[in-house]
Amino acid sequence: MPFIRRFMAISTLVLGVHCTWKTSLPSDAAAIPIERDHELLIVDDAILGSLSGNAADEPLSFRRAIEHLPTQEGSGDPLFTWMSGWSQRLRDEGQPERADALDKAISCPWLLRNPDNQCSPSCTGCAAKVLRPQDAPFRLVAVANRTDLSVMPDRAGDGGEGRLVFALTDGAADSPNSAPLPLTVIIEYAQEGSAKDWAGLWHSLGAAADSAFPSLLAGVIGRPIQAGSLAQIRTGDALTGPLLLHEFDLPPFSRTV
Repeated sequence: MPFIRRFMAISTLVLGVHCTWKTSLPSDAAAIPIERDHELLIVDDAILGSLSGNAADEPLSFRRAIEHLPTQEGSGDPLFTWMSGWSQRLRDEGQPERADALDKAISCPWLLRNPDNQCSPSCTGCAAKVLRPQDAPFRLVAVANRTDLSVMPDRAGDGGEGRLVFALTDGAADSPNSAPLPLTVIIEYAQEGSAKDWAGLWHSLGAAADSAFPSLLAGVIGRPIQAGSLAQIRTGDALTGPLLLHEFDLPPFSRTV
């Protein structure tokens, strides 16, 4: 498990770092065998890579995931609005060095991949500022079943959440030469419907044949993606300094955790 111990074990099991709770399952439920790497946290690079190409707009790609990113009237490119808002939050929090490092590591190289932007090498001057999703430097590293969140009073949906975890790469994510960096973006979707139904959907993946599993996985997590049931975005940044966690409500990308 390279990549800084798989970036601190997928940001401590998909950013479940602030609270813990215990529940007692009914005995019949507790007796059900679970295939954890098919039903709870999927991290197989071959499976994820087959579903997440940005250029091809594959079903679990960052490009597909952010198609439903809310837009604010008059704000321009929604991806650039989010990235510039992220930098501004760091400045507002008194961390301008981290903001500059974020712009240098993500925003500027991404802008430079779009020749229509006509940016200077440092991006201090650009004719336009459009971040093309096909050039995104975010690679899928995990799919997480968080149906367990259905018991929380502040749950995003009665069925909990499904989450896509993307790692920052030092180039366009589709390129095999782009190495992963210690920064993750987690796009979290509300699972509308009952927790029982969603538990059944995720559990069905455990019995899937290997050849059928990728398409079935895409079908399950693809439901809230296609429905646009975006709950929030969380980030874990250990690239620009010590690990720093943020949560972005949608919109206006304003909440900090």
